[in-house]
Amino acid sequence: MRFTGALGLLSLLLASDLVQGAHVYRLKSKVKGSSLLKAFSFETGHADNNGRANYLSLKSAKSNGLISTNKKGAVTLKVSTKNGQTYRDSQRLVSKTAYSKGGLFIFDVAHIPTGCGLWPAIWMVGPNWPSGGEIDIIEGVHAITQNSMSTHTGSGCVQQTSGFSGKFMMNTQLRNQCDIYQTSAQGCGVRSSSKSSYGAPFNNKGGGVYAVQWDSNGIKTYHWSRKSIPADVKAGKPKPSSKWGKPDNFVHYSKCSPYKHFKELRIVINSNLCGTWGSGVWSQDLSYAGSPGSCKAKTGYSTCEAFVKSKGSAFKDAYWKINSIAVYK
Repeated sequence: MRFTGALGLLSLLLASDLVQGAHVYRLKSKVKGSSLLKAFSFETGHADNNGRANYLSLKSAKSNGLISTNKKGAVTLKVSTKNGQTYRDSQRLVSKTAYSKGGLFIFDVAHIPTGCGLWPAIWMVGPNWPSGGEIDIIEGVHAITQNSMSTHTGSGCVQQTSGFSGKFMMNTQLRNQCDIYQTSAQGCGVRSSSKSSYGAPFNNKGGGVYAVQWDSNGIKTYHWSRKSIPADVKAGKPKPSSKWGKPDNFVHYSKCSPYKHFKELRIVINSNLCGTWGSGVWSQDLSYAGSPGSCKAKTGYSTCEAFVKSKGSAFKDAYWKINSIAVYK
């Protein structure tokens, strides 16, 4: 077949797209620096899940020196290092925009909060939990080095057992059951196989990028260290393909409708402390997640809560440094 002129070239390009069947992602928003702070609301008050964080408003966090931006637009969100805070000052940001019917979300993160007592996360959640769904993108506790990615839904969502590089966090028959009513609210959790996908090793490599591809095929979560970010992602023209490698996590549409179980999702960035997870594993050896020993043994404190209140100086590495967040449709 021959094509002539601009019309022929356009037809060729369209035909190529149809043959490849690839969705062309277009940038909807990219926030950094002050635009990132304006894109989020700051929730205030004591943390949920029995946490020991006291979430501050943007104004209060700035006045206490807990939020800053640099010339390149990176935003730093710190946990307070003051002593004597039963509920340690922190932040919980919720995006003003809610997302439905999919998208590609690119999180460029230079530093994740790390250290005993911490429970930070970047996640997405819909209304009327769990009916709106929840996707945990970056999450962990204490000094673990392997990222935890969990999916929480109502009834009718089961994760397939292959197609991703991570390993299920639960070793039970319900390990791939995302229905919170069957798993005591845990959902289906997958731990990254990379021992530098979270915490100090992630930070020491200059951070990296997490990407969530949410479409009719399901929900995939990818992670790349700073030096291994795909060229198309770096260029701001992401084209998900086999060049991205196997996703760290994947919830396939065949057993979990990506648009039925996940809707009106808002991005949340927070740094909680202790809580049901952090306090629950305070005395446990966390070697299974890349952090040998327990925080109880490392700190000499019998409880997470006592440590958080007394050792403000221990939280010097308890900060997010986020370069940018980009959303494509």
